[in-house]
Amino acid sequence: MQIKRRTFLKGALAGSALLSLPLVFDSKADAREELKPYKPDKVTFNFCEMCFWNCTEKVFVNDGKVRKLEGNDKSPLNFGKLCAKGQAGIKTLYDDNRLKTPLIRVGERGEGKWKKVSWEEAFEFAAKKFKEVIDKYGPETIGLEMHGTGEPGIHRLFEVLGGTTNFAIPAYSQCTGSRDVGFYYTFGAALGGHEPFDLSNSRYIIMLGRNETESLHVSELYHFSKAIGNKAKIVYVDPRYTHTAAKADKYLQIKPGTDAAFVLALINVMVTEDLINHDFVDKYTTGYDKLKPHIAKYTPQWAQEQTGIKAEEIIQIAREISSFAPNCIIVPPRRSTRYGDDTQFARAIAIANVLLGNWFQPGGFFKPNKIKVPNADMPDVEESKYAQLAQQKNAANAVLSLTNLPTTTQEIVGVLGLDNILWEAIRTQKPYPIKAMISYATNPLFHTGDSNKVKEAISKLDFYMVVDILPWEHTLYADIVFPESTYLEMYAALKSIGWKYPYVNFREPAVDTIYDTRDIWAIAHGIAKHMGLGEFFPFSDAKGVLYSSLNQMPKDQRDKLLKDGVISLGPIPEDADLSGDIDPKVAYQKMLDAYKKAPFNPYPIALGEDVSFNTGSGKIDIYSDSLAGNSFDPLPNYTPPNKPKKQNEFRLIFGRVAVHTHARTQDNEWLLEHYDDNNVWINPQDAKSINIKDGDKVVLVKGNLKSLYPVKAKVTDKIIQGTVFIVHGWGRFSPYTTRCYEKGVSDAEFCSNDTDPLSGAAAFLNSFVSIEKV
Repeated sequence: MQIKRRTFLKGALAGSALLSLPLVFDSKADAREELKPYKPDKVTFNFCEMCFWNCTEKVFVNDGKVRKLEGNDKSPLNFGKLCAKGQAGIKTLYDDNRLKTPLIRVGERGEGKWKKVSWEEAFEFAAKKFKEVIDKYGPETIGLEMHGTGEPGIHRLFEVLGGTTNFAIPAYSQCTGSRDVGFYYTFGAALGGHEPFDLSNSRYIIMLGRNETESLHVSELYHFSKAIGNKAKIVYVDPRYTHTAAKADKYLQIKPGTDAAFVLALINVMVTEDLINHDFVDKYTTGYDKLKPHIAKYTPQWAQEQTGIKAEEIIQIAREISSFAPNCIIVPPRRSTRYGDDTQFARAIAIANVLLGNWFQPGGFFKPNKIKVPNADMPDVEESKYAQLAQQKNAANAVLSLTNLPTTTQEIVGVLGLDNILWEAIRTQKPYPIKAMISYATNPLFHTGDSNKVKEAISKLDFYMVVDILPWEHTLYADIVFPESTYLEMYAALKSIGWKYPYVNFREPAVDTIYDTRDIWAIAHGIAKHMGLGEFFPFSDAKGVLYSSLNQMPKDQRDKLLKDGVISLGPIPEDADLSGDIDPKVAYQKMLDAYKKAPFNPYPIALGEDVSFNTGSGKIDIYSDSLAGNSFDPLPNYTPPNKPKKQNEFRLIFGRVAVHTHARTQDNEWLLEHYDDNNVWINPQDAKSINIKDGDKVVLVKGNLKSLYPVKAKVTDKIIQGTVFIVHGWGRFSPYTTRCYEKGVSDAEFCSNDTDPLSGAAAFLNSFVSIEKV
């Protein structure tokens, strides 16, 4: 299946831009043609928390209520743009299902029966429980998972309570971990959450399951749109025809789990036909001599059998992208938790890009830049008595002891954690009991590969504490629930993220708290104070933390941040003009000349600067001695995906839609108007084989497990045969989130619980389900 071209994305984005203008319709029909300027009582600054891209925004307030959100046009991150999710942040603020006061469980775990308590009672209860666990089992038996801007506050509390490495940011093991490990072994650097893809200056882009237009981040889509406008050629590879596929010049429907075969065959053609960027490879890499014999077996003809993509197509694409080197890119997918060989797949993509010589080049990978901001003035957490006790006990890291990860991976995991293995350590109580757990702004029942195992793990805990905004499913199991304020009601610590254009964000409350909620710094401060550890939280809330940092900044920067809501190191040079008849070499040189005068430089190799890499060799490791030394393949090999064991079982894959973020926006009134349920995509031939028609109500079945709520079958040839697809984040069973209650089917109940042996991250897509009509 090959479907060509795209035309409307630029128009669609122009429409989105209109939505973000500060204008409002008169309600009278005859006045609809006249847009009137919106006159707010006040405008405050913030950065969005509806997803983790954290776009900078302005908040318009009238009569004490937030009326409108729009992108901050002074931000070099999102350039005044804001997506549907971002604009719907108002409806999260005013969601009457929100957690409104601290709650202590009175029923059985899972029943969701609580009593309302005061903040003092809640702090005392949590402090008492933490003390009991530490006294009985030790400080190393406390675990933490966290996600979002408040991570530093809750992690500081965790450190004060003992500070072991039994914590996790789910984004590693559930999303980008394998990709980051693969790039780390190659370049000595992970790509991180704000990927350095220079799409707007690229002339040829290959995307392997990176569904840019639906798993969207505003600025990435903005630059992707510019690439389309600049006539970049786009190849999209996916088992499913997505909105991004519709924008591509060429769509290739690939068999699930065979992407590595496709990339290895591209490398084979580049090497065999000598299409590589020799100047770059000779100067910056090691191991190319070992790659040549290694890659010989991965021919396009071999890959055709694996992937279902014709050998001639693979050869043509390898030749085409090489002809645009170094101003081209093979985009490594963001969620790389797929089939268990994902780290080596990421290595293959990294090496293919190395052969194109596109590192720190226009149109390839840019170098992220960052503004350093001062930390708030607080005592060293290692002085905490519990941290010192944990150090004396020198307990093994529970998570790492359950893995056989190589040393370098363990170092990365030590920073980001392995959430899937952490829950397994709790479930098995090995190598020692973890008896207290904190879930901050993340729902483990919707981000793990087997939610039933998480429920079993929670039953092993003496104390389970949740901090969140809404009463999601995991709160039903919590012993105590702390209600956090939304981002529109609070301050936050300064945030500076590495990006092409360096910047610092600023958050201030637009309105007073609507309910009896607090920010995470206030919650951590209250618990620590009741444990006799208040000295480690000298500020009672996020405002104190923020202003401790602000007061250390140079006055001109501080004043600008308070005035504009963002600071950058601009002005930003224009991207290369590739849309007209200008010679691309001339256009690139004009842009690079401008960057010579800029206070930051995303293209150091293009500008002739000396660059070294954080690897053992100081160069890019095509061949990894580190992996060889740990008995892993030093060059990427292909591992075929697993197969179903029974007839009429289908591989389950999942993804996202543009108007929802993970499993955290499904109760939002405005977003539900655009997408309020998921359905099951199934190929027409598969549907015929099991007598399913389009629109039939069906359930997923895996062993003794059936999905809770029936959903509609969507019979379409946009999904490859043998595979079914659902949108992530549905199958909601908390009766307190009434807008999404009993809607959809949850992938988290049916995904694989496998892991990648090289990264430890999840391999969600190794699972098969059957479909039953109801």
